[in-house]
Amino acid sequence: MSESVGKCSNRRLDFRTEGSGLPVLDCEDKIMSKREYRGRNYRRRRRRKKLIFAICILAVLTGAAGSAAVLLSAHGKKTALAQEQDTGSGGEHDFLPEEGISGQGGRTGEGSGDEDPEMETEGSGALTEETTEPLTEPEETTGSTTEPVTEAEPDGTQDEESSSPIVSESDPVENSWFDDAVFIGDSRVEGFRNQSGLTNAQYLAGKGMNVKSVFTEDYIRQGENKVTVLEALDDMTFSKVYIKLGINELGWKYPEIFAEDYAKLIDEIRNINPEAAIYVQSIIVVSKDKSEGDDIYNNENIAEFNELLLDMAQEKDVYYLDLNEVLADEEGYLPEDASFDGVHLKPDYCKLWLEYLKTHTAGE
Repeated sequence: MSESVGKCSNRRLDFRTEGSGLPVLDCEDKIMSKREYRGRNYRRRRRRKKLIFAICILAVLTGAAGSAAVLLSAHGKKTALAQEQDTGSGGEHDFLPEEGISGQGGRTGEGSGDEDPEMETEGSGALTEETTEPLTEPEETTGSTTEPVTEAEPDGTQDEESSSPIVSESDPVENSWFDDAVFIGDSRVEGFRNQSGLTNAQYLAGKGMNVKSVFTEDYIRQGENKVTVLEALDDMTFSKVYIKLGINELGWKYPEIFAEDYAKLIDEIRNINPEAAIYVQSIIVVSKDKSEGDDIYNNENIAEFNELLLDMAQEKDVYYLDLNEVLADEEGYLPEDASFDGVHLKPDYCKLWLEYLKTHTAGE
């Protein structure tokens, strides 16, 4: 039997080899052997299989890459959530530039994007299981085993932890009471020094002073040099300290830092003289016009800071003097005739301030 395949016809495929079942593929009267035909078909099938295999491999790799991306995205979200929860509980605090009456900087704006993410409060959609303890019957007691409770008689003393740091009104003292007193404070204390008539006390005061700068700024002149408040205090002899700071800190972003630095100042004073009586004076309110026209120096902020001062005085076991009892009007503002700028006191009100101090002492 011939190994060749029949010739091509113009109309149809001609099968010239009996039983071969192989059509003629060359239409230019060329004869193709069975071996050549089978070889070409084998190569075609092989290429097709390779193409299908490559497509399958590509599909597998694409699916694996997609799965990996999903896993990485989920892991990233978990990590970000953990970091938010860590930072939400508090951390190092940032300081904004402090603004004083002298214009030494101030609040650059609240809500600037640095706020901590809001944390869910308890009961915000999540149900919690209530645990109940089995009720137990009360044990029977007989009259012979119980003793009557007797009420303790008052001994005239008050528990230290429950006592208030606020100094109540007392018998007036003379100006000599302040012979061994040191006044620490800002420009309002400078005005008190110059206009109250109390000249026998010692003063460590400066314009723009705050609870942070007392540690770093050279406010006090000693001879030809200038030193910090604490350095000057270390060279003094005293048994009473009157502190009045806070107006220059109203622009701070974190009011809690104000109370913390104030407490540090008290600790340093006690390191210098552990026996000294320390009086913390409240921040004096401002006038109505000043309060309503200023986003920082207003009585709402002053009230918030005074609350922090009162809590700090309780914690540090020092005396607290509420100057606004005598200096504020019935509406809680500094009277318009008390100040030229709504902040700093005129002489008559500096004298009123002094009279309040003389009638609010804690004894020796």
